[in-house]
Amino acid sequence: MLEEMRLEHVREHGWDAPFAVVWRQVAEDCVELLAIDRPDSTSTLTQGPKEAWGITFEQALAIAHDNLRDATPERFVEVAAGIFKGAWQDAYDTSRVLLPDVLQRVPVKGRPVFKLPTRDCLLVVGDRDETAMAGMLELSLEAAAHGRCISSLVFAYDARRIVPFALPQPEHRRRQADLRRVMEASTYSVQKEFLEKIHAANQDDIFVASYHVFEENDGSGRQFSVVTWTRGVDTSLPRVERIAFVTPKQDGDADVVFVQWDTAVAVVADLMEQEPDFYPPRFRARDFPSEAQLRQLA
Repeated sequence: MLEEMRLEHVREHGWDAPFAVVWRQVAEDCVELLAIDRPDSTSTLTQGPKEAWGITFEQALAIAHDNLRDATPERFVEVAAGIFKGAWQDAYDTSRVLLPDVLQRVPVKGRPVFKLPTRDCLLVVGDRDETAMAGMLELSLEAAAHGRCISSLVFAYDARRIVPFALPQPEHRRRQADLRRVMEASTYSVQKEFLEKIHAANQDDIFVASYHVFEENDGSGRQFSVVTWTRGVDTSLPRVERIAFVTPKQDGDADVVFVQWDTAVAVVADLMEQEPDFYPPRFRARDFPSEAQLRQLA
């Protein structure tokens, strides 16, 4: 949401216009903004509390948390063994992770760990229930296929602070990575649409590369993300797991070299300039690797 707001601001006012939205970072891919909730609408206060209120942003957040707590009866439903889902259905289900006391009352095995895969889906399990963790990831993948994606991370509380939770099992981490790819593909697609409109309006000849997800051809079902970097094309690259370096040939065919992202960066980092303020990140590639660099990559 925040990236869409920022790029819409750029589209209307240009890259140099200050983006003065007031927000608080909750996690790597989550932020908190103020909103006014009315019976028939919700207004996001992108500039923070109104000056006439005479309070700071932090004070306004504290009031908002109290108001949300007052509007939070016990409403978790056990959708599978050990997996609880918020069932308020008032557009603030995921916002309730800001109320640790609410989630700590959920009857899970151990301390609560939770996911907010989409805006309307809050899932809670216990940190001692690995079967429920696996189920939570599968439900998150289902939700991400149909809802407005928020986060692929799993969270817990450190005192009252929201922190990432490291999944204990390799298979859990693999499915979390699958979820991350689903969400990144969606987010990068929206970002690409905005950027193409901005570049067209500015008459900038920049190719906004797509984020693709493929399966390994070994029958394992494992996935990977990939982007195409083509010789002679000024390109904006998403952050992926593999890069396909493409050198077109005169007969219409092409030479293609697939390289892991980290391996590529070790060789051609000087050709990849991280573009400021993008989330998820993008890297500007104005030039293509030399023949010597391609031999290193191959």
